[in-house]
Amino acid sequence: MLAQTRETPATEDMTLGDLQVNDSCQINSYTVKGDYRRQLMAMGLMPGVQLRVVRKAPMGDPMQLELGGVSLIVRRDEARYIRVQKSGHGKKAGIMNRAST
Repeated sequence: MLAQTRETPATEDMTLGDLQVNDSCQINSYTVKGDYRRQLMAMGLMPGVQLRVVRKAPMGDPMQLELGGVSLIVRRDEARYIRVQKSGHGKKAGIMNRAST
């Protein structure tokens, strides 16, 4: 019974590092404050931004993101500070998959 109450929808709040290739999301918040947060925002990783995971290195670090037509590389330790809400496959979120164009 308890296991049934623990089930969560596909749009569960998670970190950027939890996403897989071709997953799309919207940035919700950060779990870090100060200078590091400002650096993430300077890279364009701001709350409300939609992005897609383009690919991950074989061991999952780093990962390539696409946001607003820009490609960005983020390390796993940076990705764990970014809280996101998954929004489905890249095409459904309005982001074109380069391989399908």
